[in-house]
Amino acid sequence: MVTDILNRKKSTPSPWILLLSLLFTTTLTIPTADAHGTSSGSESGGLALMIFPIAAVLFGLFLVFMHRKKGWTILVTGGGGYIGSVLVPKLLKHGHRVIVLDLFQYGDDIFEEYKDYENFRQISGDFRDPLTLANTLQGCDAIIHLACATGRTSHHTRTTIEMVNNLAGFRTLLETAKTAGIKRFIFASSLRKKQFDVLPDATNQVPLDETDEFLLDKEKCEHLLKEASSPKFIVCTIRSAFICGVAPSQRIDYGVNAYAWEAFNKGEIKIIGSDKQKIANIHVDDLADIYLNVLNQPDSKINRKIYNANSENLSRFEIATTVAAALDNNVVLNIEPNTDYRPEWLDQEANYEFEFKSKHTVNDAISDLLASFKNATISTSSDNHQHSAEEKIRLESRS
Repeated sequence: MVTDILNRKKSTPSPWILLLSLLFTTTLTIPTADAHGTSSGSESGGLALMIFPIAAVLFGLFLVFMHRKKGWTILVTGGGGYIGSVLVPKLLKHGHRVIVLDLFQYGDDIFEEYKDYENFRQISGDFRDPLTLANTLQGCDAIIHLACATGRTSHHTRTTIEMVNNLAGFRTLLETAKTAGIKRFIFASSLRKKQFDVLPDATNQVPLDETDEFLLDKEKCEHLLKEASSPKFIVCTIRSAFICGVAPSQRIDYGVNAYAWEAFNKGEIKIIGSDKQKIANIHVDDLADIYLNVLNQPDSKINRKIYNANSENLSRFEIATTVAAALDNNVVLNIEPNTDYRPEWLDQEANYEFEFKSKHTVNDAISDLLASFKNATISTSSDNHQHSAEEKIRLESRS
């Protein structure tokens, strides 16, 4: 039977205490005559009575050993963000031990319901700080690196904070992880196509857009990760499409989420650039499941691999009209052609060597978002995770 970690609080007795109780109980089952070395029957009968408690003790030791080996102890950097807020509960439910390291810029109560769980720790701090990182990694054997900085349009030059977070900070994280004996490192990258016509190679791993500094940093991180890999340091990259849907730590400043927010709040959707441009999308719940899936794969299947996390390719116009239909078409579509927009996304399905099927659609995400706006479970305030309408659709996904 799989133990449901979410039902086990910190007050639950440790396996060692349970084992001692088992030893005490089984000792009391030995007949008095056997305990004093006298015979109450045949010698074989006394031996049989002794075998049971010994077997019980051995079985108890086996269970303790299996409990300690079960699952990963995972550091999730940026775990308080959009993806992490969905992924962390899933990791806990699947029996993993989770440490979240995040600056928690929008509040540290995202995981309030899990604060007393023995397999969960929440640390407010910066993964770029070597001391914080070294202390946080103690006892960990895996990292899921979601943290990064973004939030600008394609024509803006990256800031120093972005560069330090996304590249320099990654180098520090990678070096510290190897020193700490981390066995598995999963990196959150981004799915993009080159601006120029480039055919995919045999492995379907198309290079990222070289004209975008944010994506260039991501690509450099991918290369650094591959170079750092070894038989004892298994690495994998997941390139995510535009993420959509409802999460505890909500983002509504790009893609499908931005269109839904604009339509609900203003009765208008602005489409910047080509309305026929295809955009790859994935539901945040499906993306979290992909991380779980990769985490559970054997080393040989994921080491040095890059996977494209994409489930549904839709044009900007298709997304906008789907949102409008969900609001009974009481939405104005304002198409503003503009040559200054990011290159087209990869128009392809997810690339895996193991089976994975998406459970959610863009339409599901839109329905959930609009329902959350109506119920006020997601704030529609323009100062909450918001950018101007002109920026929304061009923003890069982040944790």
